[in-house]
Amino acid sequence: MKHARSLLAPAVFALVATATLSAPALAHLYACKDRDGRVWFRNYKQDGEKCRIAMRTDDPEPTDRGGASSRAPATSKREFAPPGAAGAPRPVEEPGSLDKRMALYAAYVEEAAETYKIPVEFIRAVMRVESAFRFQAVSSAGAQGLMQLMPRTARAMGVNDPFDPRQNIMGGARFLRGLANRYGGDMVRVLSAYHAGSGNVAAKGGGIPFETTEGYVRAVLDHYYRYKTL
Repeated sequence: MKHARSLLAPAVFALVATATLSAPALAHLYACKDRDGRVWFRNYKQDGEKCRIAMRTDDPEPTDRGGASSRAPATSKREFAPPGAAGAPRPVEEPGSLDKRMALYAAYVEEAAETYKIPVEFIRAVMRVESAFRFQAVSSAGAQGLMQLMPRTARAMGVNDPFDPRQNIMGGARFLRGLANRYGGDMVRVLSAYHAGSGNVAAKGGGIPFETTEGYVRAVLDHYYRYKTL
């Protein structure tokens, strides 16, 4: 796709431009501010820059839960067991307000972020674009739930009920963790693969494979940066 990089927001372009540099397979993703105040996302730190870790990618194992591998996580029903014998609570009627729907699942998002070392804002941004925080959402392609998991992906992530809010969020975060490990924390590639599949990203030489995927990546990262300022 021509001019794909130039259409991305400046911070996103900075990430794409540095993604081809060599980095450890499981390096952290750093947000670094240069002398001009611009923020660059890299898999490394440069001397003289103020950096913070924007995404951790060196801890593929879930914390305090069964061991999941980074590439092909083992299914663990216990890991995704809903809280309480009756299962995760589902709203009888979802609020009309997007912010209120987002608030319903805040505890599950925080749990998933802690378990898989993915930023809360990143998970929230994916959920916002995928389903607008509607737990019963189903796409025309068959993706289901808050994180819009395809049935095959849901099963691979240990999700027994894709419409259970907690299971879906945990499964989606687990999938993001595997992609983060695979792509060294490169958020553009992670999102491209989440949207279009790793095979299509590989076929594009690691680039964004489709125009619709480019729009998806931009939308998620726009929400991600916005949530980080709240």
